[in-house]
Amino acid sequence: MVRRKKTTVKFIIILALLFLSFYGCHPLQSSLPGVYISNEKNVVDSVFLYNNFQYIHKVVVRDSLKTQKGRWEYSYGTIQLHDFKTFMHNLPIDSSIRSSDVDISFKGVIEIEINSDSDINYVKVK
Repeated sequence: MVRRKKTTVKFIIILALLFLSFYGCHPLQSSLPGVYISNEKNVVDSVFLYNNFQYIHKVVVRDSLKTQKGRWEYSYGTIQLHDFKTFMHNLPIDSSIRSSDVDISFKGVIEIEINSDSDINYVKVK
Protein backbone atom coordinates (compact mmCIF):
# COMPACT_ATOMS: atom_id res chain seq x y z
CA MET A 1 0.00 0.00 0.00
CA VAL A 2 2.81 2.43 0.88
CA ARG A 3 4.66 1.59 -2.34
CA ARG A 4 1.58 2.38 -4.43
CA LYS A 5 1.18 5.77 -2.71
CA LYS A 6 4.80 6.74 -3.45
CA THR A 7 4.41 5.70 -7.10
CA THR A 8 1.22 7.75 -7.44
CA VAL A 9 2.82 10.83 -5.88
CA LYS A 10 5.86 10.53 -8.17
CA PHE A 11 3.57 10.17 -11.19
CA ILE A 12 1.59 13.29 -10.23
CA ILE A 13 4.80 15.29 -9.73
CA ILE A 14 6.15 14.19 -13.11
CA LEU A 15 2.87 15.15 -14.81
CA ALA A 16 2.89 18.54 -13.11
CA LEU A 17 6.48 19.21 -14.20
CA LEU A 18 5.68 18.19 -17.77
CA PHE A 19 2.64 20.48 -17.79
CA LEU A 20 4.69 23.40 -16.48
CA SER A 21 7.46 22.83 -19.01
CA PHE A 22 5.00 22.89 -21.91
CA TYR A 23 2.63 25.61 -20.72
CA GLY A 24 4.48 27.42 -17.95
CA CYS A 25 5.84 30.27 -20.06
CA HIS A 26 2.85 30.82 -22.32
CA PRO A 27 -0.59 31.96 -21.19
CA LEU A 28 -3.82 30.27 -22.16
CA GLN A 29 -5.81 31.91 -24.95
CA SER A 30 -8.69 32.66 -22.56
CA SER A 31 -6.42 34.90 -20.46
CA LEU A 32 -5.32 37.11 -23.38
CA PRO A 33 -8.26 39.53 -23.81
CA GLY A 34 -7.60 42.82 -22.09
CA VAL A 35 -5.69 46.09 -22.33
CA TYR A 36 -1.97 46.13 -23.15
CA ILE A 37 0.29 49.18 -22.84
CA SER A 38 3.74 49.57 -24.38
CA ASN A 39 6.58 49.74 -21.84
CA GLU A 40 8.65 51.92 -24.19
CA LYS A 41 9.47 55.28 -22.61
CA ASN A 42 7.87 58.44 -24.05
CA VAL A 43 5.59 56.41 -26.34
CA VAL A 44 1.79 56.21 -26.19
CA ASP A 45 0.93 52.85 -27.71
CA SER A 46 -1.74 50.37 -26.63
CA VAL A 47 -3.59 47.30 -27.88
CA PHE A 48 -7.05 46.19 -26.78
CA LEU A 49 -7.73 42.47 -27.32
CA TYR A 50 -11.37 41.37 -27.23
CA ASN A 51 -13.00 37.98 -26.61
CA ASN A 52 -14.47 37.96 -30.15
CA PHE A 53 -10.89 37.88 -31.58
CA GLN A 54 -10.98 41.53 -32.63
CA TYR A 55 -8.38 44.09 -31.58
CA ILE A 56 -7.96 47.85 -31.58
CA HIS A 57 -4.49 49.37 -31.73
CA LYS A 58 -4.04 53.00 -30.69
CA VAL A 59 -0.74 54.82 -31.06
CA VAL A 60 0.23 58.48 -30.96
CA VAL A 61 2.48 59.44 -33.86
CA ARG A 62 3.72 63.04 -34.00
CA ASP A 63 0.89 64.27 -31.75
CA SER A 64 -1.75 62.50 -33.84
CA LEU A 65 -3.76 59.54 -32.54
CA LYS A 66 -3.82 56.65 -35.01
CA THR A 67 -6.42 53.92 -34.49
CA GLN A 68 -6.63 50.65 -36.34
CA LYS A 69 -8.76 47.56 -36.04
CA GLY A 70 -8.28 43.95 -37.01
CA ARG A 71 -8.58 40.40 -35.82
CA TRP A 72 -6.16 38.31 -33.77
CA GLU A 73 -5.28 34.63 -33.51
CA TYR A 74 -3.29 32.77 -30.88
CA SER A 75 -1.41 29.52 -31.04
CA TYR A 76 0.85 28.25 -28.24
CA GLY A 77 2.88 31.32 -27.38
CA THR A 78 2.44 33.29 -30.61
CA ILE A 79 -0.18 35.91 -31.35
CA GLN A 80 -0.95 37.13 -34.85
CA LEU A 81 -2.44 40.59 -35.31
CA HIS A 82 -3.96 40.80 -38.80
CA ASP A 83 -3.84 44.09 -40.77
CA PHE A 84 -1.43 45.59 -38.24
CA LYS A 85 -0.02 48.92 -39.44
CA THR A 86 3.43 50.28 -38.69
CA PHE A 87 3.84 54.05 -38.85
CA MET A 88 6.71 56.32 -39.81
CA HIS A 89 6.46 60.11 -39.86
CA ASN A 90 2.67 60.02 -39.43
CA LEU A 91 2.12 57.69 -42.41
CA PRO A 92 1.44 53.96 -42.43
CA ILE A 93 4.37 52.17 -44.03
CA ASP A 94 3.28 48.58 -43.63
CA SER A 95 0.05 46.69 -43.15
CA SER A 96 0.51 42.99 -42.61
CA ILE A 97 0.20 40.15 -40.13
CA ARG A 98 2.33 40.85 -37.08
CA SER A 99 3.43 37.69 -35.29
CA SER A 100 4.74 38.18 -31.77
CA ASP A 101 5.71 35.98 -28.87
CA VAL A 102 3.47 36.04 -25.81
CA ASP A 103 4.90 35.20 -22.40
CA ILE A 104 3.65 35.09 -18.85
CA SER A 105 5.86 35.76 -15.85
CA PHE A 106 5.84 33.78 -12.63
CA LYS A 107 3.89 36.69 -11.14
CA GLY A 108 1.19 36.23 -13.81
CA VAL A 109 2.00 39.29 -15.92
CA ILE A 110 1.27 38.72 -19.62
CA GLU A 111 3.51 40.42 -22.18
CA ILE A 112 3.36 40.60 -25.98
CA GLU A 113 6.76 41.18 -27.54
CA ILE A 114 7.19 44.31 -29.69
CA ASN A 115 10.98 44.41 -30.03
CA SER A 116 13.04 41.64 -28.47
CA ASP A 117 16.36 43.42 -29.04
CA SER A 118 15.27 46.42 -26.95
CA ASP A 119 13.10 44.47 -24.47
CA ILE A 120 10.01 46.47 -25.51
CA ASN A 121 6.68 44.76 -24.87
CA TYR A 122 2.98 45.36 -24.57
CA VAL A 123 2.24 44.64 -20.91
CA LYS A 124 -1.27 43.60 -19.88
CA VAL A 125 -2.71 46.10 -17.41
CA LYS A 126 -6.40 45.05 -17.31
